[in-house]
Amino acid sequence: MMAYSVAEEMIQTIWSSLCDRGLGHLDRVHGYLFNMLDGRATPENRPERELFRHLYVPGLKPGPYFDSDDLLQLDSAAELAAIQEEARSAFLQQALLTDHSDLVIGNAPAAQAGWNCLYFRKEFVDLDETNRLFPATSAYLRRHRLATEALYSRLAPQTSIEPHSDCANYVATVHLPLADSLASISVANEVKGYSAGKVIFFDSSFTHSVENASAYPRDILLFNVWHPQLSDDEVASLKLIRQLWGRSVAFDPDTGFSPGLLRENEANSDNVIETNAAFK
Repeated sequence: MMAYSVAEEMIQTIWSSLCDRGLGHLDRVHGYLFNMLDGRATPENRPERELFRHLYVPGLKPGPYFDSDDLLQLDSAAELAAIQEEARSAFLQQALLTDHSDLVIGNAPAAQAGWNCLYFRKEFVDLDETNRLFPATSAYLRRHRLATEALYSRLAPQTSIEPHSDCANYVATVHLPLADSLASISVANEVKGYSAGKVIFFDSSFTHSVENASAYPRDILLFNVWHPQLSDDEVASLKLIRQLWGRSVAFDPDTGFSPGLLRENEANSDNVIETNAAFK
């Protein structure tokens, strides 16, 4: 008697839905979707780069840095000034901020390590109130192919963000500095400084860290965009996969589908395990 994998059936169903929408010609999307089953297409992790084993788009050029010319630029100095003014206002409104100080370290015994953020987008969902309150920043963000998140980020003086990877090769990260700063970012051990209005565009699946050894905060607008090599059809497909994903199997981006999720023939097709799929 043949056993059918719940996971494999769901992946096949999603792929059929993409094909029905005229997206079956996208080889990288096919590779991404079916790699969820075994993770065999994903390169091995290295000290300079860590990847989700079961969420990986094959065939995309890795960083560590990307060409900022691949991004839409600021319209003018006036647009940057408007974003800077909105950010200054935002950082004064403590009730709007998210405190991430537990994720950073102080560089000196007397340092009050701190990392305050205000989100415009979180887990692929736009936050309407923030976008309404800060329209110039919102308008700038909406010109880009936003992916996971967008936020104002203020890193306190004498504070560091330790080396880490975001593990997803299909999104990239942008830092738009809102002021000149003596802080620096290191991506795969390649260091760049912060100059107001000069974007830093990088592959955040590479190990990256931030060092602010100065006496002033490092203020940036941080946002994730889809990898610059992904076509609009590929981006639409990745979004559709998220929408079509069922709640019928347990899934983790590092370990894949929960073992033992098998059913025999169609007799047990109504047996559903209600768990959330985890996506980055």
